[in-house]
Order: sequence, then C-alpha cells, then structure tokens
Amino acid sequence: MCAWTGDESDPEIRRKPILASLQAADAIEDFKARHDAFETSLRIGLEVGEVYVGHSGGGGHFVYSIVGDCANTASRIEGLNKHVGSQILATEATLNGIDGLLLRPIGDYVFVGKTAPLAIFEILSLSSEASAQQNELCERFARAIDLFRKNDFKAASKEFRSILKSFPHDGPARFFASQCQARLKADSLPENPHVINMAQK
Repeated sequence: MCAWTGDESDPEIRRKPILASLQAADAIEDFKARHDAFETSLRIGLEVGEVYVGHSGGGGHFVYSIVGDCANTASRIEGLNKHVGSQILATEATLNGIDGLLLRPIGDYVFVGKTAPLAIFEILSLSSEASAQQNELCERFARAIDLFRKNDFKAASKEFRSILKSFPHDGPARFFASQCQARLKADSLPENPHVINMAQK
C-alpha cells in the first residue's frame, strides 16, 4: 500500500501514482521479456480520499499502515483486476483533471462492504506512447460498454465478441461478454442490471 499526500485539489498529487503505476507495468514487461519463466502480472488499484496513517490493530497485534475507507476501496479495486483481466484500475475521481492518458471505462461496480456504485477506468498507457492497436481497442470497447450501460446486452455481447476476435487475449472484453450472456439468460434482472455487484474481494 502506497500513498501520495498533499492538497486533494492538486491533480499533480494524483498524477504521481498514475505515472508510478505505468512505470511499474513497463518494468515488469521488460523483466518478463528477459526471463521467459516469469509469469507474475501486475495488479494496481487507485483511489483518492482521506486516509489515516499510523498504528492499528489490537490484542497484541499492531501494524503501522495506511487505513480508512479510501484505502479499503483501493484494495477492492486492486482485487478487481484479477476478475477483469487488467493491470491498472482507478476511480473516476482519481483521474479527474488529468490529461495525457489512454483510458477505457470498464463499468460500474458495487464492491464488498459498499452500497454505491463506482465508475472504474483502466489506465493503459500515456496517450503519447499508445499504439494504434491500443487506440483501436479503446474506441471499440467504449462503444460496447456504452451499449452495456444502456442495458442493450444483446448488442453489447455482439460488440464484445467482435473485439475478442481481434484481441483474443483482452480480459475486460472476455469479462463483459460473459456478463452479457449471464444477463441474457437470466429470468429477471435487478433495477440497474448494468451495475456489477462484486461478491468477492
């Protein structure tokens, strides 16, 4: 768990962990290229808000850590990566006012212990370093997720499956293709079927 502290209204405070996350992703990919047996993937969750830094615990077990609702949410977002098949995820508030990033929205989620949905975005790269394939993927995915958010799961499913034909290893497209099929097969849907409730951390 890492924290960058400062005036919450200053976007530079939020830009620093985003750049650090992208650099970590590049470092891991470089290491993988040099070591074929290394399969570990990066999972980072970013959130903005107030935290408490200090001792916590009880019963003889104390830790010095970053705690609070913001830290808990960041941990839930980090865990979402393994379900969606992504590496770097952030809330909309984290990205507010920060330019120069290639992003794609990956839906609205209610995490364990939460009641309100959060819009989550994947950070793929700096805009200046994005490949033509990454830009194409983001454009096509944005159209598909818009259909999903409009509860048009049949059309969204078709779009996500089309994306998988071009990008067969794309985790978010595979995740949402599965979500579409689950909703199309369901006997009934909740009030906001485009919101994904995460039962697991």
